[in-house]
Amino acid sequence: MIIFVDLENVKNSGMRGYEYLNDTDTVYLCFSKAVRNLRANILRGLAKNRVNIKLIRLVTARNNALDFYIASAVGELLGKGVQDRIAIITEDKGYYSIADFWRSGQSECGEVCITIADSIADAIRYIGGKEQRVKKVIEDSEMLDIYTYCSGYQEMCEFRDRLQFELGGTGYEDVVDEVFDIYDEDKRPAELYHESLHRFGRERGRVVYAALKQAAGF
Repeated sequence: MIIFVDLENVKNSGMRGYEYLNDTDTVYLCFSKAVRNLRANILRGLAKNRVNIKLIRLVTARNNALDFYIASAVGELLGKGVQDRIAIITEDKGYYSIADFWRSGQSECGEVCITIADSIADAIRYIGGKEQRVKKVIEDSEMLDIYTYCSGYQEMCEFRDRLQFELGGTGYEDVVDEVFDIYDEDKRPAELYHESLHRFGRERGRVVYAALKQAAGF
């Protein structure tokens, strides 16, 4: 996925969802002298995920200048035959004209779909597909009932405390977080047993499963 971020327009808010990107993605950070800063966690997160970062820097400030830079860069890529999905992150509705042109099939490249979105997360969701991150973006964007969620959260905290107690004295206290991660109340005991053995080995897995069984009360 190739993403152009109009930082003059969206600034840090347009980078929402950067954590879903990886080394198959390229992000063009389009900025000017007036807007040249991003939050440290965003830049460090992109680097940690090994996202391909490219810079488009405005040379001379003029009205809508950065918009023309981005339009030119998109056209250059498509003219080279790039087949990857392209998104422009902006709240400037004028960019829909770029999307309209390429979608109309009036270029020699044929019909091309360009996504315009307010943030990276929205772009991933709009483009869709079967990638795991699309599902993750949708799940993370869901609205949850506060009371229901917090009640469930409290129950999980109590379960973790019971699990830590059951692992006490076994020598495996250091894996409580890993054990907690494999627990799912919808899984059958047999599934948890096999997963415990698969992840921790036969001897260790049996101890882990026994602790899970006691903590969950099945």
